[in-house]
Amino acid sequence: MNDLPADAGALVDHWRRAAPGREALCYGERSWTWAQVADQVDRNAAAQLAAGLRPGDRVAILDKNSPAHLVTALACLRAGTVLVPVNFRLAAPEARHLISDARARLLLAGAEFRPVADAIQADLPSVAKTVVVGGDGDQYERWLAGASLSARPPRPIGGACFLQLYTSGTTGDPKGALHTGAGLTAQALSRGAALGARPDNVWMAALPVFHMGALGWVLAALYHGACVVLVRDIDPPALLEDIIGRPVTHVVLAPALLSEFLKVPGVASRDYSHVQALVYTASPIQPPLLRRCLETFPVPFFQLYGMTEASVISLLGDREHRDAGHPRRLASAGKPLPGVEVEIADPGSGEWLGPGQVGEVWVRSRQVMLGYWTSAEPDTSAITPDGWLRTGDAGYLDDDGYLYLTGRFKDMYITGGSNVYAAEVERVLAGHPGVAEAAVIGVPDDALGEVGLAFLIPAARTSIDKPDVLRHCHEHLAAYKCPARLVIVGDLPRNAVSKVVKEKLREQARPVRR
Repeated sequence: MNDLPADAGALVDHWRRAAPGREALCYGERSWTWAQVADQVDRNAAAQLAAGLRPGDRVAILDKNSPAHLVTALACLRAGTVLVPVNFRLAAPEARHLISDARARLLLAGAEFRPVADAIQADLPSVAKTVVVGGDGDQYERWLAGASLSARPPRPIGGACFLQLYTSGTTGDPKGALHTGAGLTAQALSRGAALGARPDNVWMAALPVFHMGALGWVLAALYHGACVVLVRDIDPPALLEDIIGRPVTHVVLAPALLSEFLKVPGVASRDYSHVQALVYTASPIQPPLLRRCLETFPVPFFQLYGMTEASVISLLGDREHRDAGHPRRLASAGKPLPGVEVEIADPGSGEWLGPGQVGEVWVRSRQVMLGYWTSAEPDTSAITPDGWLRTGDAGYLDDDGYLYLTGRFKDMYITGGSNVYAAEVERVLAGHPGVAEAAVIGVPDDALGEVGLAFLIPAARTSIDKPDVLRHCHEHLAAYKCPARLVIVGDLPRNAVSKVVKEKLREQARPVRR
């Protein structure tokens, strides 16, 4: 389709002119046309300027998925301000640290998070105004209504920073990755091309939009003129009915939600013929779960691999998901999207490695961040002078160009002088019929330096036979890679997008070390 906005900053005006009466946004039982969304964006941008904000100022929003969240993002594109989405699951001190670090001038807080906003307000000297969104004490609608549209702000250039998105902090303090409108345009084009985006699509976001996997998804859908369905709270049976009833053509979700879908009575007998893309992202999927999903849902499956610093990087398409001749490819992250370069580098020398050689995944594209937020110039230490982002992910490319991830370098441990990547061990453990999910960490060992400690969730209605699990590991892995100890648990600590938080596992591991 050639009739697309010139860039992401122009998308609201473009679709207001092209399709003013078509649905652009759905939320619960309500919906808004492009003309109505555009009016909200105009008023939000004007209200930002009336509050004294200027281009480059930060706008923090602490809320679950909501129309105000999306409208504010689009308004920041128009006003030249910088959106700072805040993980709503953070404790008050964590939220305070993030908002303070960003030096936000404006804070929008959902009604249910007003206690958090009130508790930290005194420690946020940069915040000049707080606006409560929704609930009995709603201030947001009055704030918009009071804005004058007489001086609509000019649309900023695409190279300006528009988004400060904080990393999930699973291995350390969150860092604010800085993204531009031009980068947003690039990811919208590559994502849309890979998934067949059209204006008559309905794209559902079942991930929180403080995460790149959801925010990039939503903005890509809008760029292509599709209708966006925002999901605020996850109720698997109700969500499944919503996908069927609307009907939804494209949906993005975390693997953990797919597992919940499989528990819904009659899930395999529903009509999914309208679904053009079921996309999973944000965390690895265990092979047994993926196989069950492919058997249950007769829809096109896609996996997106991305990161906060680079948006979407590669895609594993539906053909590869169902290619019985190449089952190994199900373990891959697919191939780079259009406009994205991927190479594997020696983490020490930076020299390119050949097919099958494990190294650090390097990415170059217009989607890559400017750098990490600091009070002065962006921290570009993770980006080479010629534009390659050193991702910190370990992996390799095969002879056909498919990318395989073996873990994070920070999620690697060294046992007896040999590197072990936790993700590889976790995949093997999850292949045992008694194991639903596994997480592996390295723990200190007097003889070997470090050894593997595996946390295992039993499969439904089974118990785990530890000796049998270890035999399974030795059948599929070199002996040094097999975990030294197994711990059976009921669940695993996760962040808001279902990634396992290894730091918390390390805290739990201290009592079980020798």
